[in-house]
Amino acid sequence: MLITVTAPKKGLGQTTTAINIAAMIAKYFKSEGKEDKVILLDINKYCKDIEYYLCDTAATRGLDDFCSLFKSKLINHESYKTCVKSINSHMDIMATNDYFELDKDAAEALIEYSSNAYSFTVLDAVGASNVPSMAEPFYEKSDIIVVVINQIKSVMQLMYERDTYRKYKDKIIFVLNKNIDETDTGMMEYSLKTIRKELQALEYQNQVFPLNFDVEVINASNYGSILGLVMGESKEKRQYTIQLKEIVKCIIANDKVHYGLIKDEDGKKENTGDLLLKIFHKSK
Repeated sequence: MLITVTAPKKGLGQTTTAINIAAMIAKYFKSEGKEDKVILLDINKYCKDIEYYLCDTAATRGLDDFCSLFKSKLINHESYKTCVKSINSHMDIMATNDYFELDKDAAEALIEYSSNAYSFTVLDAVGASNVPSMAEPFYEKSDIIVVVINQIKSVMQLMYERDTYRKYKDKIIFVLNKNIDETDTGMMEYSLKTIRKELQALEYQNQVFPLNFDVEVINASNYGSILGLVMGESKEKRQYTIQLKEIVKCIIANDKVHYGLIKDEDGKKENTGDLLLKIFHKSK
């Protein structure tokens, strides 16, 4: 399953969201005792945060290695494995590129090899404000596209001006990152309810998942312990973690092979039919 995470512009928390989605999927695999793995692919060469957050050495393996093998016609299922770095037993990463451009043929090959090697591929894509055409092959092949937005009106204006996502709207879910309900001076004017109405005006009848502001997410990112926020058992009851689970439940519910990983808060298997109705109920 291919999940592409993107945003109308950089700085909205796209990379942190991609990392945490991948980590939560890995946690599902671990909790179920499965050998499945998720890979986090970084094609966002304009913002190399995944390499910064998750690599403990400058000598990383990644997209440039893949592109070199592909251009040399040496890529195969075995050589592909040399391009990834293991983060834990259920999660690998491929760092973004410095030199080679990822053209359409290379992008399609990357999707093919990743899909064959991993149960889930989470992609940190180039934002719509950079070179959106670089992400097009991934949008086309994606099962789910996660669009990260925030409560600043200018971001929604970008959704009006750059109609990047409209033709993929049937597979989009929105994540409202750092959502807050009120400020020191009162209720938030540009609220979740207002954003839903704005998106409906743009003909998006898609679910919008809030990820509430949590200073620990920021601290974990700054101090390189971001995976601990999701993987650690002590963080289960944090609002951010609970909300992130709902996003990942929505994603996994679209995968016929792995939907059985979904559980309710009491640890029981969710009824997938009911879950889909609950998740994709149109927000009024």
